[in-house]
Amino acid sequence: MQTPLMAGHVRQAIATAYVFLLVSLLTMACGAALIESVMVSHVRELVLGVMQSQAAAGAQSLEEAEAALWRDRLAQRTERVTLLVDAQGQVHYGQPGIWQALGCEPASCHGWHRVQWRDDQLAHHRMELQGLAVPLADGSVIFEAYDVLPMLERVRVLPLIAGAGLFVVVLLSIATSMRYGARSLARIEDIRQALRAYAAGDTASRVLMRHRGRDELESLALSVNQALERINALMDEVKDVSSYIAHELRTPLTRLHHRLCAVQDASGVSEDVGEEVRQAIEEVERIQRMSSAVLRIGAIESRRCPHQFEPVQARALLGDVADYFQPLAELNNVLLSVRAPEPLAVYADKALLMQALSNLVDNALKYACVGGQVELFAEPSGQDWVLLGVADRGPGISPALHDHVQMRFVRLGAQSNRASGYGLGLSLVQAIAKLHGCELKLMSNPGRTQNEQKDLRGLKAVLSLKRVN
Repeated sequence: MQTPLMAGHVRQAIATAYVFLLVSLLTMACGAALIESVMVSHVRELVLGVMQSQAAAGAQSLEEAEAALWRDRLAQRTERVTLLVDAQGQVHYGQPGIWQALGCEPASCHGWHRVQWRDDQLAHHRMELQGLAVPLADGSVIFEAYDVLPMLERVRVLPLIAGAGLFVVVLLSIATSMRYGARSLARIEDIRQALRAYAAGDTASRVLMRHRGRDELESLALSVNQALERINALMDEVKDVSSYIAHELRTPLTRLHHRLCAVQDASGVSEDVGEEVRQAIEEVERIQRMSSAVLRIGAIESRRCPHQFEPVQARALLGDVADYFQPLAELNNVLLSVRAPEPLAVYADKALLMQALSNLVDNALKYACVGGQVELFAEPSGQDWVLLGVADRGPGISPALHDHVQMRFVRLGAQSNRASGYGLGLSLVQAIAKLHGCELKLMSNPGRTQNEQKDLRGLKAVLSLKRVN
């Protein structure tokens, strides 16, 4: 499949070839015209030379000119043509057909003439004459000319050869430039593909180094790889800092929790103080849960968490998650259902996958409308994959924010008073998905029943897992 870069390169090469072809044609045309001009100028010099010799012989009348011509007959070259015409237009010397081809009267026939003539007796004998007509004192005319056609036929091939040679050189130059241009475009395409894969989430994507330091594109590829490595290092540092802070907070938070519990259990504490202590204990527990979630995400992303991949039956797994959340669904008056064919197995870590689905169901129940529906589903996708996920008919999330909400500590505006959390649920699901070699995909799931509002976007969270046949 032709890439846009290659298509642009081909268009540029074709345009260059077209320009050079025009230059070649113009060069041939100008060369032919120049050669013809040189030939005509040369013939004029020859004719003038003959006329000067005639003048030197002192020919002033028809008889004198005719006598001089007969003396010069044996020395005359074949391409030289001479006409001697009297005042009445009668040809005394030369071919009468040439005089007829000139088409002028003796009294007015003078100066340079260019005429084409064909011998009626020899049809193949064609001449293109360039000559000078000079009037004599008695009204006669002498016409000296040379046949330039043989010379033109000999030299006309020269601009064709020169133009063809130039055109071949141009084609070779274009072919060479296209070869090296195609190699440069291939390197640019490698860089673009690596950056595209990195932007899509493949942080291990790098530009393949073919000839390190050979040219500017290889230097650019090396710089791109160094920049990507630096970005990964900075991202790892940020993750390590958050994990370090969460880890370091565990011990003081545990101590603070124990002390607050001791104060709450102590006798003599007033009701107001006890209430404040209880709220402080809840805040400490909330920070502890958030720290545990951060550590859990870091452990999963770095693959330090225990995991064991094995075939897992999708329907049984979804049934376990639904049974766990059924009381909460009934409390919120939400219908919780499971849709999965039997048998349908995926290759995954059961505990981690159950945790990911639990986070998705918990979010769906938080934002689902009262009397709404939350569905856990599993469906085959082709022969090698299974789509596993949770769908609700709640207010949903704007498609422009689907990628944003998967970042750490991101929470949308207050959509519900029941919506409590730390903004880490979807981040944890995404980390588990990447551990399984897939990604979390969010998409709209608008309401379809008569009891649901038509303006609800709904939300469908999907994981694509490897199928076990």
